[in-house]
Amino acid sequence: MTRANTHAGTLSGIVRPASEYRYGIFIRPPAEVALPALEMMRTARDLFGFHAATAYPPHLTLIGSIVLTGTEAQLIDAVDGVLAGRAAIPIHGAGLNAAIGAAIGIDYNHASDGEQNSQLVDLYEDLRRETEQLRGFEPTDRKAAERRAKEGAEHFRAHLTVLGHDGIDNSSARAEAKDVLERLVEDLPEDWTADTITIYRFWSADWDAKYWLTQEWIPIASWNLAG
Repeated sequence: MTRANTHAGTLSGIVRPASEYRYGIFIRPPAEVALPALEMMRTARDLFGFHAATAYPPHLTLIGSIVLTGTEAQLIDAVDGVLAGRAAIPIHGAGLNAAIGAAIGIDYNHASDGEQNSQLVDLYEDLRRETEQLRGFEPTDRKAAERRAKEGAEHFRAHLTVLGHDGIDNSSARAEAKDVLERLVEDLPEDWTADTITIYRFWSADWDAKYWLTQEWIPIASWNLAG
C-alpha cells in the first residue's frame, strides 16, 4: 500500500483526464510555521499511524477540493485578479482545536482580540465568488454535498490540519496524539504574516476511499501579497 506523501511535490508523468485532478487554493505558511507544523504532522503519523495530514503540505485552506469545470489557466487568472494589490494578512494562533475542520487542527480563525479574522474571511469570499463558475461538484468529489452546503463566510474556519480525516473515527488514539502534539505547539509562533497564496494540483487513485494513501500533489502557481 502506498504511504501518504510518497509523491509529495511531484505528479507522475502519466497523462490523466483533467477530471481526475483536484485543486486547492491555500495559504502557504512561512518557514517558522511550516517546519514545526511538519514535525507535528510527522509525529501524528510516525507515533500513531495517522497519514491523512501528511498527504498535504502545511497549509490554511481558502478554497479546497476543487473539481474544475473551467481550465487551470482560467483558475490562475481568477486568483490573480483577486490577489492583485492585496496586502498580507496578520495571523494569530489559538492552539490546537479538535473541532475546526479536521480531527486536530491549529486554530487560526481569530484575530488577537478574539474576533474572527475579517481579512481572512474577505479573502475567502472574494476567491469563492471569483472562482465559482469554474468549480463543480462531481460525484467523485469527497463529501461533495456537504461542501456545497457549506459555502459562505459563515462556514469559513481558518485552520492548519496536523491530524486529518483518518483520525476522526479513532477517538482513543486521537486523544493520545493530541496530548503529544500539545507539547509541540510551543514551537509555533503565536503570530505571523500570511503573504503567500498557492494553487496546488492533486491526484489520487481513489477519491471516494482513503485518498491520502495514494495522493500526489504539486504547486502550480504562487503569489506574494504586499508587505
